[in-house]
Amino acid sequence: MFTTVHQARDGRIFYKEGMSLVKAGYDLTIIGLHPREEVVQGIKILPLSPAKNRLIRLLRGIGVLFKAFKEKADFYHFHDPELIWVGLTLKMFTKARVIYDAHEYYAESILSKQWIPKKLRPLISKLANFLEKRSVRFFDGVVTATEMMEERFKKFSPRTVALNNYPVEEFFAYSPEDCLPRREKRIIYTGSINKLRGLEIIIRTIDLVRKAREDFQCLLVGKIDFTGVDSALIQLFNQLKDEGYLKVFGHLDYKELFSLLRQSQLAWNPILPAPHYCLAVPSKIYEYMAAGLPFITGDFGPTARLVRRYNCGCLVNPLNPQEHAEAILRLFNQENTAREIGKRGYNWARKFFSWAKEEKKLLLFYEEIGRKQRKG
Repeated sequence: MFTTVHQARDGRIFYKEGMSLVKAGYDLTIIGLHPREEVVQGIKILPLSPAKNRLIRLLRGIGVLFKAFKEKADFYHFHDPELIWVGLTLKMFTKARVIYDAHEYYAESILSKQWIPKKLRPLISKLANFLEKRSVRFFDGVVTATEMMEERFKKFSPRTVALNNYPVEEFFAYSPEDCLPRREKRIIYTGSINKLRGLEIIIRTIDLVRKAREDFQCLLVGKIDFTGVDSALIQLFNQLKDEGYLKVFGHLDYKELFSLLRQSQLAWNPILPAPHYCLAVPSKIYEYMAAGLPFITGDFGPTARLVRRYNCGCLVNPLNPQEHAEAILRLFNQENTAREIGKRGYNWARKFFSWAKEEKKLLLFYEEIGRKQRKG
C-alpha cells in the first residue's frame, strides 16, 4: 500500500485494511508518512516525511514509484488520486494487480478548496472527475468508502467494492457502563481541523460555553490549519487554549484516539455543509457511537438522517454557534439523557457499524482479483 497524504498508521490504511490483510496471511508493506522505517504489528513501514508544500507532495510520487518498484509486490493498493499516474505506471510495467482506494468525493471536495481560485474550481472539479473515472478502468479493482461511491465507480470499473470506515473491534471492547467512572466534562473533536471543518464554529462556541460554566474542556485531536480564519478568532483560540478550555493534541495514533474518546463525555462534529461533506457520514461519527458518546452535529446530509433513525445524537444548525453551545450545555447538564443517547449509539454501532463485516468484503475482493501472497 502507498500514500503521500495519509499517515502510514492511518486508521483505514493500517488498522483496518492493513491489519485485516496481515491476519489473513498477506505480507504487507506501507509507504506513507512516518518518522522511521520499522515493522509494526507485522507490517513493514517505509517512511515519508511530511511535504512542505503541495508541489513537493505531488513530486514525491516519483520517489514512491521507485520504492514501489523495489518491493516487487503482487498487489499495489494506493490511496490518493494524485497517485493515479503512479498506479497506471505500475500497471504498465509490472504484472501486479493494482487497486485504487477512493476515500472521499474528491471532485466535489475541489469545489471547496481555499487554495484554488474560486472561478477555476468548477472546471478543475469536472476535469478531476473525468480523469479519475477514466483512469480506474485500467486498474484491477477499486475500493470506495461508501455504497454511493461504489455505484459511481462501477460504471467504469466492474470490480469495485465499498468498504465503509466502520470502527475496528477494539473500539467496542468497553461498553458505556465500563467507561462511566472515567468520563469527564470533556467534549472531543477528532480529525483535521480547518475553517471548512468548523474551526471558527469551535472557537465561537467554546467562548459561549465558558460564559455559562467553567468546569469543562474541549479536546481537539488533529492537525489545525488556520488558513482563512479571522485574526481576531485566532487570538481568541490562543486565549481559550491558554486558559485551559481548549486542549490541542495534534495527530494521534488510532488506539491513542480511542483512549481519549473513552475519557470524554461528549463528542462533536462541527463540519460545515460543503458539497462533499453532504454526501457521506464521517468515520468519526461511527467512532463516537462505538465509544458510547452522544454527539452534536449539523442538521444536514446522511449524518442527520442517521441521527434521526437511531436517536444517537443532537442536531443543530451547523452555522449557528449559539445552537452548538446550547446543545453542549444541555447534554453536560442532563447526564442521564446524554448517557442514554450514548448507549443507544453504542448498541446500534455494535450491531450494524463494525469493521468485521467490511473485513470479509476486503478479503473476498482480494481473492477475486488475484493470487494471495502468503507468508512462508
